[in-house]
Amino acid sequence: MFGVLLGTLNKFKAEANAYNEQTVGMKRHQIERRLEEKQAKEREDKQHERTELLA
Repeated sequence: MFGVLLGTLNKFKAEANAYNEQTVGMKRHQIERRLEEKQAKEREDKQHERTELLA
């Protein structure tokens, strides 16, 4: 009976770790996407500023 309980706890722990890894991966992906969007906007702003200065 104790072995069954340990097996259940280990299974739950493994599932919780897998869920946490998925959540962390999703958050990391969202952060990377936001950073890429921010960099693209900064490049666009600099290009716009450069064209205004040259005009």
